[in-house]
Amino acid sequence: ESDGGNPFDGKMDDVRIYNRIMMPDDLMALYRNTLTTSGIDTGLRGYWSFNAPDAGITNGGVAYDRSGAGNWGELMNGPPIVRGRVGQALYFDGVNEYVDVAAATLINNQHTFTYAAWIYPTGATCGNGYGPIIEKGTGSGLKKSLLIDCSGASGDRTLYGTVDTATTDAMSYTAAGVIAYDEWQHVAMTYDDAGDRLVR
Repeated sequence: ESDGGNPFDGKMDDVRIYNRIMMPDDLMALYRNTLTTSGIDTGLRGYWSFNAPDAGITNGGVAYDRSGAGNWGELMNGPPIVRGRVGQALYFDGVNEYVDVAAATLINNQHTFTYAAWIYPTGATCGNGYGPIIEKGTGSGLKKSLLIDCSGASGDRTLYGTVDTATTDAMSYTAAGVIAYDEWQHVAMTYDDAGDRLVR
């Protein structure tokens, strides 16, 4: 979550960013926790497991990037480590806790990508209209977001993906009610600027 004005409320685990579109079989392997992270995956640009000592007080409040790309995040306002879906997770209070990953060429300005994460949202997630899961970019440049939308045209508890540029916007969203409160679910968004835009 990178927007302190609309924070996510709930647990988040095993967050990944790829510089390619993940095919359904790859996403199913992530869901089953069988996609390997050993060896070199040149498409993996960010992988935050949130397992100790990858995150938390023991390493100075840093979320370690296991992809090898060096995109470490700073834990803002102290989200605690809790039991996760795959090992441990971070719990965000819905007020001001998030992980800030600094601007990096490898994950900012991507025109083909996959975002994936395990989430456990609470009923308070949508107090401000939406709860960002992964959000990169700001201002008039390229901004990419995967979030839970609870207001507006897309309806309540909708998984919503958007890519905003200085000249065009692309969006895709699921049916209302797809996101459940108080249970783990795996979410992913794929995008390429050649036209393959999907929220899975």
